[in-house]
Amino acid sequence: MKKIIFILLCISFYVSGNALAVEISWMHVQHREYGNGEALNRIGFGLIDDRGNYLTDNRNVKEVKFYDPDKKELKLAPLNFNSVEEIFGTYDSKNSQWLYSKVWQFDSWFNTEIMESLNPGIYWLKVTTTDGKVAERAFAFNRRIVLPIIDSKFK
Repeated sequence: MKKIIFILLCISFYVSGNALAVEISWMHVQHREYGNGEALNRIGFGLIDDRGNYLTDNRNVKEVKFYDPDKKELKLAPLNFNSVEEIFGTYDSKNSQWLYSKVWQFDSWFNTEIMESLNPGIYWLKVTTTDGKVAERAFAFNRRIVLPIIDSKFK
């Protein structure tokens, strides 16, 4: 009897472990202006699973919705997924040298263009996975800051 209960518990944990729980680990909302005159509004964010690992692809993301401060859903371009293997480093100013980690880390992120204008206020991101789980996060877009445009040919 104990053996049967143990097997049922193992099956139960295995089945429930296949559901994807995600969390929005970070996000940003940006207005960008480029030297060629192109301008766009963009959102970027990272998703981690229930073990704290960044997602390795976008196949489990069913839907991304983004709301303005008036709770109006904004139109988004198709979602982009990117990833990289990287190492981190710190600069030792006393010895004038960079010190790099020996461990490579996987990192991934999502971004998309916001097809509407941005006004200061609190924006809301909602990501739904293919199994119906929802992750949400707010972002305070305080104001647009005008920065100088630097020519990419500048040396």
